[in-house]
Amino acid sequence: MANRRYFGTDGVRGVVGEDLTPDLVERLGKAATLWAGGGRVLVGRDTRGSGPELEEALARGISSAGGTAVLAGVLPTPAVALLAEDLGAVVSASHNPPEYNGVKLFDGDGHKLSDEDEEAVEVLLDARGPGGGSIEHLEGAGERYLAHIVERFGSDLTGLRVGVDCANGAFSSLAPRAFAELGAEVTAIGTEPDGSNINVGFGATDLVALSHKVVTAGLDFGVAFDGDGDRVLAVDERGEV
Repeated sequence: MANRRYFGTDGVRGVVGEDLTPDLVERLGKAATLWAGGGRVLVGRDTRGSGPELEEALARGISSAGGTAVLAGVLPTPAVALLAEDLGAVVSASHNPPEYNGVKLFDGDGHKLSDEDEEAVEVLLDARGPGGGSIEHLEGAGERYLAHIVERFGSDLTGLRVGVDCANGAFSSLAPRAFAELGAEVTAIGTEPDGSNINVGFGATDLVALSHKVVTAGLDFGVAFDGDGDRVLAVDERGEV
């Protein structure tokens, strides 16, 4: 663990412009792609305002290492793990406040990199890339993920009244639809991301709004995701966790 300078328990994270810069993210993209031996890297991001700039930086790094950056836009972390090609990368700081951002990496099987793998990636941060890569844009990744979840894990929710709190994050346009497609009557909150409100007063880090909504609207239960959609907490009809 002591050998890793940038990677923490869940990728590289920091305050944007301070410990997390576009230059570092570009170098990470290059290093991870060199480590993987090139190939196609699926890139998703959450709804932070800093996301597009850092997504571009990551793509430049991937391309400089001879890889193909496949940009899927706003996409929950589990979707990137599921749809990862040779590598998957998420520009996100998960449940952290909006001023943070970060990069999480997945191998081609959708698993997080081991500590040893992350050390190996860090060794390559200053290596030269061969260039010659490319950048593509992928449409409809969120729809593919939604269809997969409903088909594989869906239960009949007909007659249930469900509160869904999306933390103004990556699940804002997907999670309410998943519950609705399974027959639930959905009351959604935290679904209006503006780049600066992710995880603020909504989501798995703050259940007050969801608990209040469930109780006042007489819902059967509520679920709250965090900003990148890789954790969920639930409350019962009394608004209790």
